[in-house]
Amino acid sequence: MRRFYLLVILISFLIILSIQNTKYIVRGNIILQKGNFLSKEENMYNEFPIMTVVAIRGKVERPNKDNKLHLEKINNSILTTRTNEIGDFEFKLRSGIYTFLILKTDGIYLNNFDGKGYFKSYNIIKDTNQIFLLEDSQMLY
Repeated sequence: MRRFYLLVILISFLIILSIQNTKYIVRGNIILQKGNFLSKEENMYNEFPIMTVVAIRGKVERPNKDNKLHLEKINNSILTTRTNEIGDFEFKLRSGIYTFLILKTDGIYLNNFDGKGYFKSYNIIKDTNQIFLLEDSQMLY
């Protein structure tokens, strides 16, 4: 009987370990806008520049009501990927909470917040295609 319980515990441990090592495919898209929001001029880019997307494990606090953050201030795990020519990107991530930001020359950027003092984050528990990042740093509102 004792061997049976040990076997159950061992199998449970292996299942948990297997789940923790599973990587999910996370796909998203950058929506890129520029121009003057108040005018009728074209607000979209004609050509989409290749950009770097940063995935940070955990929630990331918004500094001083700013949309930008310096990468060296991040203590959590950081992964990067590049967009393709139409703004799509992809990561392979273990389950957990991640914050996705856009790497710019003067820091990392996102104009999407959770209303509690943090950049918007996502709980990754399965494959997903629903990460949308708005890059509107050149918009005039």
